[in-house]
Amino acid sequence: MRASRPRHRCVNHRPREPGRLATVTTTAPDALEVDGVAVALVAWPVGEARRRTLAMAGRPRLLLVAADAAPPDVEDRLEDWVHLPRDFDDITRRARRLGRLAGAAS
Repeated sequence: MRASRPRHRCVNHRPREPGRLATVTTTAPDALEVDGVAVALVAWPVGEARRRTLAMAGRPRLLLVAADAAPPDVEDRLEDWVHLPRDFDDITRRARRLGRLAGAAS
């Protein structure tokens, strides 16, 4: 029997061209849906206000840290960060982990 992979879909993301690697640089979708949990993608540091709003609402979020910016201190288990540019597969792996944590918390 084949193991099932977690279902995820990208919100507000255009499909990439066949044969071309997807790398996230400065533009990204607003969220990734992982097994029914929307993981917010937040640009850092420009999205600091959105980060606070999502944190207060208890929503999982992945901070996309600009290449020239320092990452923030993370004290919430529903938050993680990656420096850009980053391969989209790396971002979805982090989002899956946050989605699992959020699903377990609810």
